[in-house]
Amino acid sequence: MKILPILLVLFFFLRCSENNKKFELNAEIINQIQSHHSFDSLFTYKTQISFSENVLLSTPSGIIINSNNIIWSEYKGGIYEFDMKGKLLNKLNSIGDGPGEFNVVRSIARDSKSNLYVFDSAKLKIIRYDSTWSFLNSFVLRPGGFKKMAVDSVGNIYTLLEGSFGDKSTAVIKYDKNGKILGRWGEIPTTATMQEYLYGGGITIDNKSNIYYSYMSDHKILKTDSNGDRIQEWENKPSYFRETNEDEARKYRESDIINYSWKVSRVSGLFFIEPGIILQQIYTGNPKEMETVISYLELWDISGKKIISSLCVPNEIIYAFENKIVFLKEKPNQNSEIIIYEFRFK
Repeated sequence: MKILPILLVLFFFLRCSENNKKFELNAEIINQIQSHHSFDSLFTYKTQISFSENVLLSTPSGIIINSNNIIWSEYKGGIYEFDMKGKLLNKLNSIGDGPGEFNVVRSIARDSKSNLYVFDSAKLKIIRYDSTWSFLNSFVLRPGGFKKMAVDSVGNIYTLLEGSFGDKSTAVIKYDKNGKILGRWGEIPTTATMQEYLYGGGITIDNKSNIYYSYMSDHKILKTDSNGDRIQEWENKPSYFRETNEDEARKYRESDIINYSWKVSRVSGLFFIEPGIILQQIYTGNPKEMETVISYLELWDISGKKIISSLCVPNEIIYAFENKIVFLKEKPNQNSEIIIYEFRFK
């Protein structure tokens, strides 16, 4: 009689283990993915979310989404939390210079405990809040421009620095949650000058805590471990990619560098999604010369194998989580909406 309870426990243990087992890419799945050549054959529409009219939203400086809520930050407004139906749940309007206050929110991130990290680019500092948005601490970062950051599960922060031509300073700096520098590595490419004036490039973390980063005008992707030891450099130059001419770019003053940037291709984001895909998003096309601006995706597995190139996407990805990507749909005189798609292979 004692055998039956033991068998039942064993059965449920095995079922739970099977359900919690992470899906991983293999050669068969990669071949299936490569047989699809359109966005709609790789991604499935999940939902479109409209936001409460109780708050007036502009273009977000950052978005974080999980299965329960959405966090939306404004550059000079505030930070808002919504449920998955767009209902306003919470807001943080701590504008100022005091503890827990911010001026210009450039980006936001969250760790595995749902602690919130806010980068104030006006004061060059990181501000941390707990899961209820109570202030924890803040610290000033090393001087140097950056707009992109990533946070790992334990709260370490990785910033992607920018620089002018000839500046070979550190590309990535790693901080702990209290602001202590834990490491720095990589070099800023000479083409990174345009990233000082525009929002581009990307840095992301995979499910094994490896770091990936790419600069706005550089088609390469660099992969390191969490301590900065280089693992791989992916040379990614698609046929459509227009490279930056360094000699020509040097001739432009700051006021003209944005106009020059339209003549070349721009890396506008780098994302990790399950089951182990790196997405590099690239814009190309010069609207000032009546060219259509096209957003492409380059898909890699985390071992550095190119899966798909030149995949046209309907809009710019603003966030990725789990096996999903998020687009922003702007609406005149109304709050923008977000559209969520799910990767079909899971």
